[in-house]
Amino acid sequence: MNAPSAKNEQGRKVQAASHGLTFTSLILVIVSLGLFIGGGFVLGNAPMKGDAGLWEHLLGLLMMTAGFFTALQVSTWFSND
Repeated sequence: MNAPSAKNEQGRKVQAASHGLTFTSLILVIVSLGLFIGGGFVLGNAPMKGDAGLWEHLLGLLMMTAGFFTALQVSTWFSND
């Protein structure tokens, strides 16, 4: 009669797994925005001279790069759906 097919069972598993992905992706979006915006603040407030300025510029660029690649990872999750 109405025996569950393998395709329906697979669809249910994928649908159940996607609920955890949305919470994880929301957290990662918040983290990536925080890194990107925080890196911008670090870059904006870094002095233009001396070793401290160099390290602050590198830290700001590193934070912005990490935020960008975190957002890129989340977008690849959504494009694979």
